[in-house]
Amino acid sequence: MIPFQVGDKVVFIGRGNFTGYRKLYPNINVPQYGEIYTVRWIGYTVRWIGPEPTGKSDDIGVLLNEIVNPKELFEMVSGSDQYTEPRFCAYEFRPVINKETKTDISVFLKILQPTTKQLELT
Repeated sequence: MIPFQVGDKVVFIGRGNFTGYRKLYPNINVPQYGEIYTVRWIGYTVRWIGPEPTGKSDDIGVLLNEIVNPKELFEMVSGSDQYTEPRFCAYEFRPVINKETKTDISVFLKILQPTTKQLELT
């Protein structure tokens, strides 16, 4: 499970090695380390290691509002080749935490308050 959803802000923390993508698609736009993006789609993607896809497993991938690439033909591990926009592995992103948001713990403080009600057991 990934800790974000469509519409969330994420920061790219990946190593940024897009050798495989750049070999096949030299004009592809890719995320930059430390930059913040908005997730517009989450689904499966091909795992790339080195200059070629491994073809062994699917990973969860994302598309980003700030990066739009033309659709390309991808060989999916499931065997269903499809024209799709190149996707980026979700594990290379982390959710952006808004430090200005105050956490409301009032419900937990209320639980700690003593009660005067007697509990009837039936």
